[in-house]
Amino acid sequence: MENNKGAIFLSLKNKIEESDSFVKNYIFSRNHQKIEDEFLLKALENLSLVKINEGKTYQTYSNESKKLILIPLSGAIGNNITEEILVSGEVQMLGNENNIILENLAEGNCSEFLEIKINPNFGVLKADIKAFEVLNNQLSAIIETQNAGIFLGKYTYRQDLLFERKENFNFFVYVVWGSFEINDRLVNQGDALSMKNCKSLEGESLSQESIVLIIIEEK
Repeated sequence: MENNKGAIFLSLKNKIEESDSFVKNYIFSRNHQKIEDEFLLKALENLSLVKINEGKTYQTYSNESKKLILIPLSGAIGNNITEEILVSGEVQMLGNENNIILENLAEGNCSEFLEIKINPNFGVLKADIKAFEVLNNQLSAIIETQNAGIFLGKYTYRQDLLFERKENFNFFVYVVWGSFEINDRLVNQGDALSMKNCKSLEGESLSQESIVLIIIEEK
């Protein structure tokens, strides 16, 4: 962890849980990472990248203080709560369920998704969660309110990333795939930046395909 001019750089590749069924990369966990309070997003509790192997399942949970948001990146996922099938370009929130079983429904392939646990007391979930389309070289809003938001973007090589707000926000930026130069810093796959009191974020994709997740909330 490195603190520099209002930003903390997080290299998060060392926390991995692996089994015959799945591989889970712990990107961020409020209970396990020591970060100054001023850099923490109040709403973000946990963020993980999960890959379920072919024909296998993955068990998780949500409760009143940790609402579960699922964002598929590839494949297809079913669950034992709503019995809906979730694919890339869709988002689902599940709440107050102690035993959520996610199943990989992609024949012959793994299914990969972002698992986000959000504290709903800070307003992030006041907006509707909806299906969204990840377009090349621009950010797509998964959730967006006046005081918070979750965005996902896919960029090709040397394409610019520009994200601006009218007021100052705290930012959490995670590179899912590929690599970016963000605010003059190299951020590779599996790394993140936590920034405070920012109005804008500028970057450039350094890979043939790069995917970035951005979570913001009022400072």
